[in-house]
Amino acid sequence: QVPRQAMSRRTSTPQNQVKLTNVAVVRVQRGGQRFEVACYPSKIMDYRSGKEGDLDEVLQVTTIFSNVSKGVLASAKEVKK
Repeated sequence: QVPRQAMSRRTSTPQNQVKLTNVAVVRVQRGGQRFEVACYPSKIMDYRSGKEGDLDEVLQVTTIFSNVSKGVLASAKEVKK
């Protein structure tokens, strides 16, 4: 009988996967397409009221999505329309 190769019981998250937690999804519709960005919920109201001026502090990632929850990125072609 051939011994079984030991398998790791630990599951790990892929290195290139970003977990977004505490997310507020901001949706924008332009040219018939819907785009989404992931933001910090507490910073959105500060940005809209003028207390926060730096958009990079509001956004969790600087990526435009077609669907944030599924991680579907908007194509550059769609964004430029």
